[in-house]
Amino acid sequence: MIKPFKKLMSLDVTTYIDEPDKKVGFNVTYKDLPDGTQYANSTTLDAQAKNLKIVIVNSGYKKGSGK
Repeated sequence: MIKPFKKLMSLDVTTYIDEPDKKVGFNVTYKDLPDGTQYANSTTLDAQAKNLKIVIVNSGYKKGSGK
């Protein structure tokens, strides 16, 4: 019998800058490659009080030659 294992699917952090009403959110979502390796598919930093939002999307991974 194969035992199931747990995977990290997303990570969410909420904090603030200087004052509690100046919230900052940080979110990472993970996906799997065909071999089961996980990678950060999307990373978002959102600091609304500073009018700042950064989104990083990773894609297009290909199997390397092994060299």
